[in-house]
Amino acid sequence: MIARFVDAFTDVGMGIIVDKSPRTNEGKFRPWIRRMAGPVAITSFLIYQTGLQDMGMGFKIVYMYITYLLYGSIFYTAINIPYGSMQAAITSNPTERTQLSQFRSMGATIAQLVIGSVTPLIIYKTVNGQEIVKTDSTFTILAGAFSLLAVLFYFFCYKLTTERVDVDAGSVDENHTEKQGFVKELFITIKGTFGALKNRSLIGIIFTALFMILGQLMISSINNYLFPNVYNSSDALSQFNILNPIIALVIATPIAPIIANKIGKKEFGILAFGLSALAFGSLFFIRPENVLVFMAIAGVGMFGFFSFNVVIWAIITDVIDNIEIETHHRQDGQVYSLYSEKT
Repeated sequence: MIARFVDAFTDVGMGIIVDKSPRTNEGKFRPWIRRMAGPVAITSFLIYQTGLQDMGMGFKIVYMYITYLLYGSIFYTAINIPYGSMQAAITSNPTERTQLSQFRSMGATIAQLVIGSVTPLIIYKTVNGQEIVKTDSTFTILAGAFSLLAVLFYFFCYKLTTERVDVDAGSVDENHTEKQGFVKELFITIKGTFGALKNRSLIGIIFTALFMILGQLMISSINNYLFPNVYNSSDALSQFNILNPIIALVIATPIAPIIANKIGKKEFGILAFGLSALAFGSLFFIRPENVLVFMAIAGVGMFGFFSFNVVIWAIITDVIDNIEIETHHRQDGQVYSLYSEKT
């Protein structure tokens, strides 16, 4: 909870910094990926230090707070806000933005699938018939390996992307037509940032994403209880957790952009979320006794859920464009930070 309160300031603050930073030969957003890749990886690695397990509980709690806040609220924010804002600078073509959103979702799903399936096989051991996390250096070594991979993939992201669109071009901020003092300019900037919350499209996407995340958390929590306790099958839970990425990668990811480009991203989002709500809502009333029937209907719901998630990043970029049209001021980082703060 403390981290979320800190994020409320660091996310928006980073959005302001990104928007205020000058465009370089590398672009406006890409340099932040290069600058912050190392700090993100290092602070992530520092969180998982099993060598400190014999320290006092007070030390461990303080260490946990410091490393987690440095990683999540400072350095990850400093790389995630520019990364999420960069889509508008890569292309102004709506179809290509949907494709970028598609590949972003695909990459995240593959990473979750690999980490979720491989990590438990490495860090757990069986003691007296019960699986517990290993207390040797295995966890720390694995965290170090993931941190190195993070730097590698951030490097690939930096090298293989190109900012083709000058998002600042033609954007006029009426509040900055003349030189302001630092404090006054900062106040005006912050006021403009939260003033964007008056935008109807931004409010819509924030609440939609908020309910999407709440739904995701609820589905995960309920399934962890439902399969082993109601259906008496923990194996079914594993099978469903494997089924979800397959639905996302094989079905939702290829199909969603095609339909969205034909009928519109907003219209497709309504249909996808409606299908998901219909499927999960029917489970509440049907309450199937057969676990396979439950998994089939829930799979339809997850298809709708994943389909919307494929195009949501492209919708956010459209929201940023809409705000620029209304305010004549470009706020990529600030608007994206307000959206990301919903988590």
